[in-house]
Amino acid sequence: MRLFGFRVRDPQRDRDTDLKRFQRLSADLADLVKGIEAESAGLQARRQRAADDAAFSLEALENDGKGGMSSRVNELTGMMTRYSERIASLQSQMAFMDDLRRRTESFAKENGIRGPMPTADRDESLV
Repeated sequence: MRLFGFRVRDPQRDRDTDLKRFQRLSADLADLVKGIEAESAGLQARRQRAADDAAFSLEALENDGKGGMSSRVNELTGMMTRYSERIASLQSQMAFMDDLRRRTESFAKENGIRGPMPTADRDESLV
């Protein structure tokens, strides 16, 4: 469109560009959330296996009094601690991603950017 000799972009083209940009951002956030969830689920499973192993090792230590089991219990306890620390870090990351998602949606809405935004299908128990 020409106005006084200057070319002006079509407003619909600008809206489409903005929508695509925010859809891409939403999709990237959804992918990040899925990765965090997968890592968290794997760590939770490993932590549970370590807890189960520690319980059996502790029981064997109490029943047999074998010194080797004591070091195994200590090793498993350390593993569970590291898994728990990493899971806490992932929960913090998830909270950050949730905040980014809410702010992205709010910004888009406030600026008239309308259209479907990809979201991660999440199991809230992982957060």
